[in-house]
Amino acid sequence: MDIGNRRAFGARIWHLWPVAALGASVWILAKRLEGVELSHVLDAVLAVSPLGWVGAIAATWLSLAAVGQYDAILHRVLNTGISPRIARRTGLIAISIAQTAGFGTLVSALVRWRSLPNWSLWEAARFSLRVSFSFLLLWSLLAALAVAFWTAAPKTAVWAAAGGLIVFGIVAGAPPLRGLVFKLIPKRAFLPLFTAALVDTVFAAVALACLLPGASDVGLAIYPIYLLALGAALATGAPGGLGAFELVLLALLPPPDQAALIGAILAFRIIYYLCPAFLGLAGLMRSAVPLVHEPRPPRSRRMGTRRPRRLDPACRIHQVDVP
Repeated sequence: MDIGNRRAFGARIWHLWPVAALGASVWILAKRLEGVELSHVLDAVLAVSPLGWVGAIAATWLSLAAVGQYDAILHRVLNTGISPRIARRTGLIAISIAQTAGFGTLVSALVRWRSLPNWSLWEAARFSLRVSFSFLLLWSLLAALAVAFWTAAPKTAVWAAAGGLIVFGIVAGAPPLRGLVFKLIPKRAFLPLFTAALVDTVFAAVALACLLPGASDVGLAIYPIYLLALGAALATGAPGGLGAFELVLLALLPPPDQAALIGAILAFRIIYYLCPAFLGLAGLMRSAVPLVHEPRPPRSRRMGTRRPRRLDPACRIHQVDVP
């Protein structure tokens, strides 16, 4: 097999991985939930208290407000010229749709290309790769730190967090990779992005805790549990991490009624995934940016060229009529 065929085969495997992961996760989850009736799951969704719904909605709003900061921070540090308001709006729409539709980097690149005037698809894809890569790197650090302070962490969670910390250390510490990392994540953006990722994931975990039955029994452990479930969802690349997210929560949360737990996760998906995705699609459709992007002006014009100096009026040469 020559190099071209190998690359084509690898690309096919890469694109088929989310589909295969989704099928495997859903199949394992279906086996795990044999005997659980759908009516009981729906009853569990309806049994969530009004205070739980309100708390979950408020926490989701705060989490998504931090999500929009990813784009705003990178646009500001990279001096792209995009205003913070447009950057936050574009990032929020892109991530809200991508986290529900799956194929995160590809979908978010298409949304950003649709939303940002005079951006090529290649520029939108590179920017989306920066956002995705920076979040994965920060997730590995947050997960490792959260599990380190989780006193009752099971061995599987400890090994998963240790693996994430090792990956973070190798990527951030090895000289060749470190250069690549800081090409994708500018040094000045690291601390603001870390803060945004922390706020985002903390309030997402709070939204989940508001909907869980017996959330008081979980306590602060909900944060590392949520991070590990989120990591499994990100690894599959499937729409919403369906299957993998539920399997990790079923394995790590205290064993309640499975129907009640699945009902709480379903309520979380409605609030944190489906509603933002629909609102993002509505915002995308209402955007005034045309679908066909015009090419940007030449680089010299974008970066700024020297304007011709204006001569002082006294130095101008006037035409004199010769008698």
